[in-house]
Amino acid sequence: ENEDLVQLCPPEWKGTMPADMTFWLFEGDIDRLTDSMEFATRLVPAIESTGIKTVLNGPTCWPADGNHLVGPSHEKPNYWHACAESYGIAHAPGLSRYLVHWMLNGEPPYELSESDPARFGAWATPTWVGEKVKEAYGWNNFIAYPNENRPRARPVVHKERPQEDMVAVLRSRGAQLGFAHGWETPAWFHSKAEDLGNSLASFQRPAYTNAVREECQKVVDHGGLCYWPFAHYHIRGAGASAFLDRLIANKVPAVGRVGLGHLLTPSGKVYSELTFVRLAPDEFYVTGYNNYQLHDLRWMREHMREGEQVEIEDATSSRAVVFINGPNAQSAVEKLLDEPVDLARTAFKPFQWRKLLLGGIETIAVRMSFIGEHGLELHVGRDQVADLYQKLHEADPQLGDWGGNAMNSFRIEKGVRLFGKDITKDHDAWEAGLDRFIKLDKGTFIGRDALLKIKENGGPQRKTMQLEIEVGDAEVDAVGNESIRCPETGEVVGFTTSGTWGAMAGKSLALGYVYGPQRWADGCRLQVDLLGKRYDAFVRDKPAIDFAAIRDKKASVERAMPLWSSSDTTSQQQLRS
Repeated sequence: ENEDLVQLCPPEWKGTMPADMTFWLFEGDIDRLTDSMEFATRLVPAIESTGIKTVLNGPTCWPADGNHLVGPSHEKPNYWHACAESYGIAHAPGLSRYLVHWMLNGEPPYELSESDPARFGAWATPTWVGEKVKEAYGWNNFIAYPNENRPRARPVVHKERPQEDMVAVLRSRGAQLGFAHGWETPAWFHSKAEDLGNSLASFQRPAYTNAVREECQKVVDHGGLCYWPFAHYHIRGAGASAFLDRLIANKVPAVGRVGLGHLLTPSGKVYSELTFVRLAPDEFYVTGYNNYQLHDLRWMREHMREGEQVEIEDATSSRAVVFINGPNAQSAVEKLLDEPVDLARTAFKPFQWRKLLLGGIETIAVRMSFIGEHGLELHVGRDQVADLYQKLHEADPQLGDWGGNAMNSFRIEKGVRLFGKDITKDHDAWEAGLDRFIKLDKGTFIGRDALLKIKENGGPQRKTMQLEIEVGDAEVDAVGNESIRCPETGEVVGFTTSGTWGAMAGKSLALGYVYGPQRWADGCRLQVDLLGKRYDAFVRDKPAIDFAAIRDKKASVERAMPLWSSSDTTSQQQLRS
């Protein structure tokens, strides 16, 4: 049905069908079916002369994005959802099993975040839901593309999603915006300030690939900015450190330091990933992924012990982040400093943070980079992020803009796994390659016993791998969930989790899980299914593009080479190796 013809339930129903109408139908409405019937007769001409015997017209539940609500509430402790079943009884056995497993084991049996009630917050008002339901139902029988961009009821206007000023700045710079948990996110930047909507949705390599390459090139050659909305929390109290130490597999960072930590389930699966800035002995500023805001908050509150001296404040609506990366990122930030601070990488080292005043804007600067290029994360008040973004561009007009597609290209080229795509509740921490973030010797934490058992039993039977896919002239790349096969037998031996055209590498790249240690060696030939065809793919144990710090070291070595005697070949070969 056309989305503009979808009828919502009467207001007096308050979003729920009255119990006495359980087996009740509306009168048939042929007029609403006219467009669909005309299309149907083109597909099946016999319909035109067959006639209509019966019209079934009844109410149905339909959530804002078409997926049901199944799992624990993030609002009421020990309250569970199993509703918004757009396809009714068909899902009942599987979802019942899913819910019971979670209730009994303290974790879901598999990843189903697309149906988690926590994906909607207070910003998802009845008016917004009504508009999105029309779109979800109206688009239900359309072809769904991996990069589609549904435009209805956007941007969200709500006190929990204060973003109008930043959206205006991004649009003025040509940003094509995506959507995540009520936030508008920059996907890529067009050369003009116009909204292309869903016009470039495709199963093949997107038409904007060259624009993404230019964004990446600008960052590597000079520098660029990326605004991104995250989830933010303040965790304080005398018991804060012990509380977090019990929840994450890594060690809690020292004061002045930044750490990456993973929330694990009792079976050792990865529940979430968070970044911890330790502001004081009893105070942490924590950042997570925007679409897991309430999902993570629920987990932390569920695992707080009675009487524990811990306060958790959800600061998502009041904080924002600007990434600034590239060789000139530091100098751009220095131009805005209200007082001198040594930002050199030798003084301000990786996984450290500093408080800065940038053009009057209080900032927590973090020395870390998700994309593997030199730079800083600048955390500021939500009401000042648009101002900071513009001031940085004014300080250095040559800075470019980059968005989520450039981020994806950078991180896959460097083999960086993304939580929610490459790492989920379907994967345990060992197979997800999180070894360096797991500190078994630190003491008890959730999931520790399970990880020890996996290790004692010989380790994981599958592991996350980097793949280089030989697509030739075909403009097609992996996006995730494609089969990985043994070339000799055609047997499925794994699956991709994400993929892209590497803008800087000029290669089709993917990340995925491969079963069997015999297939984990560098150069192992496999095949990946892409749009009905199998392409050769090769396991790579090194990233397609080096991290910026490694490139710097290699360049330093190359510069030193001419100073040596040409006869000293042995020393040169040893250093290169």
